[in-house]
Amino acid sequence: MKHARLRGISYLIAAIALTVVSLVAAYGVYSWMQGQVSAYTRGSLDVSIKPVVTDTTTYLVITIRNTGGSSITIQQAYLDSTTDITASLGLPQTLEPGSVYQKVVDVGSLSGGKHTVKLVYSEGGDTKEDIWDFVV
Repeated sequence: MKHARLRGISYLIAAIALTVVSLVAAYGVYSWMQGQVSAYTRGSLDVSIKPVVTDTTTYLVITIRNTGGSSITIQQAYLDSTTDITASLGLPQTLEPGSVYQKVVDVGSLSGGKHTVKLVYSEGGDTKEDIWDFVV
């Protein structure tokens, strides 16, 4: 008879535990979906760099695509982190979602091997920088 009074309490504890587990799972799914949705609404850069070498000069054909869902303003560009090519690229430049910007830049004599282009850009109020590699 002692245990007869406690049967209803175990059902109550189970219902509370199930509610807590459901709320935690729902919050987890909500947080994951917020991360997925923001990935589609933020901008994203796709950069292609193709070197063209002549006897005395190296030209870079730089193609920048905004593959995201928000506008991006490219503010500065650097070759090998030391040479400022911002003016040569005609920056700053704002790219709307889906737009493409292409420019040919004369970088003078560039030695063979691996090089980098760093772009500084603003997206959604944040300033970011990314580096892309290419080989001459």
